[in-house]
Amino acid sequence: MDKEIKAFFLRIVNTIAVILLWLFINVALGLKLRMAEINTHISLVNWLFYIWALITGIVVIVYVKRLWRNKIRQPY
Repeated sequence: MDKEIKAFFLRIVNTIAVILLWLFINVALGLKLRMAEINTHISLVNWLFYIWALITGIVVIVYVKRLWRNKIRQPY
């Protein structure tokens, strides 16, 4: 297989894996541990969960942008 094609597919797999991992962690924390559930008022756990989700979401977006911005190196 050509190195460019292999590098392209690795980018795709890495992108999907990072996004799915981020989603699974947030679903586990938010739904299973009920951190995303707001009852009568917003508690400290809710604030921590939503701040965590926002910060890690930004980190994932920056990582994916950097992953796709890097050019594939051509072998000589």
